[in-house]
Amino acid sequence: MKLGIKAVTILHRNMAKHEHYLDVNYKKLRNYIILLELPVEKKGKKVLKVQLFWVNRYNFKRIKRAGWLPKNIYMDELRKKSFYVSDMKRTYVEEFKAREKAMNRYIEYLKFKLNMP
Repeated sequence: MKLGIKAVTILHRNMAKHEHYLDVNYKKLRNYIILLELPVEKKGKKVLKVQLFWVNRYNFKRIKRAGWLPKNIYMDELRKKSFYVSDMKRTYVEEFKAREKAMNRYIEYLKFKLNMP
């Protein structure tokens, strides 16, 4: 999760530099870290593999078409379900709290999944 957050932050920063947006927190630049259920075939059976993935407005439609996200999900719902959202206007303290919150949400998810049969 830490590596994913760092990668998303760097990606957001680089996109803002190369795209020359006046607002570094423009909605097209935001990246979200979410859990995706990817269909994988193992020994002829389809199994859902859960993994962390970053999503932004550019690859959102591609991921929906591939069937990794529900057809009726929108960006607002994606933001609510995401563990972390990149934001270049946060102060250092706010960024630290956001990363800590993302880690805690992910740990709670893992605890819930491991306790379930």
